[in-house]
Amino acid sequence: MNSAALLYSVFQGVRHVTEKRRGWQIAQSLANGKPILVVGAPKTRLFGHPCGDVAIDINPGISYCPNIEKGDIREIPYPDKSFGVAFVSHVLEHLETVEDAEKAIAELHRVAENVVVIQPHIDSIANWLSPEHHLVVEPGGISVNGSFRIRPMRRRGIMAQQRMKGDGKEWGFTVCDKDGTLVRGPEAVGHHYGVDVPVQCPRGAKPAAIFHTHPYPPGLPEPSAADIQAAQRFRIPYLCIGQPESGKITCHRVPRSR
Repeated sequence: MNSAALLYSVFQGVRHVTEKRRGWQIAQSLANGKPILVVGAPKTRLFGHPCGDVAIDINPGISYCPNIEKGDIREIPYPDKSFGVAFVSHVLEHLETVEDAEKAIAELHRVAENVVVIQPHIDSIANWLSPEHHLVVEPGGISVNGSFRIRPMRRRGIMAQQRMKGDGKEWGFTVCDKDGTLVRGPEAVGHHYGVDVPVQCPRGAKPAAIFHTHPYPPGLPEPSAADIQAAQRFRIPYLCIGQPESGKITCHRVPRSR
C-alpha cells in the first residue's frame, strides 16, 4: 500500500474509534430507563465499547463481556421491544448477503425501540481491504433509527492485492495534525517484535496517532503494553495497528495513564 493510501486508511480508523464512543453516548441517551442490547460484543475491555445490559454474538467465545450470550443478529432471541436501544458497531458488513443484512435490520427494530448502528465509511480503504467484509452498507458512520443502502462488496483487483510494508519486521510512523490537515512524520523499520517510531512532526503540527505494523506471527490487532505506555508518555490519543498479511488496520483510543 502506498504511503498516501496508508495514511488515509489510518485516519479512517481513528474516525471509527471516535464515532464508536459518540455512538455509545447516543445509545445511552435514548435508552429511557430500558436495557441496552449490544449485538456483536467487543473483544477487549480496554478498547471495546461497553457490553450493555445484554450482549449477544454469533461467536461469544471471542468477547470479554461477562453477560455475553450466543445469538444471531438475524434471529435475535428476545420478544418485541424488549430493549430501549439496540447498539450495533461494525457488524452488518460481515454478513454474507444483502438478504441477511435486511433481515438483521428488521430484527433490531423488532426487539428495540431505538437502533444505533455504526458502519465503516465508503471511503475507508481498511474497509475494502478486510477479507471479512462482504457488504457495503451506506450511510457510513453513526445512524440512529435510519435506513440503509446495501450491496455486495466487489473489490477491485488492485485493491485486494495491496499490502503494507513488512518483510517480517515492524514498521511505522507518527501521524500528525497540522491545522486540521493530516501529515506524517518520518517512518522507521525495526525488528520482528518491535520498532521505535520517532515521535516527530513537521513544524507547526502535533502528534495525533502512532501507526505501526504487527507482522505475522502473531500479528495481533491490539497494541502491546509497551505500545500503550509509549503513547501515554507522549500523550498521543490513538494507536493504530496494521496487519501486513491481511491488510487490516485497527485503531484504538489510548487510555489515560493513572
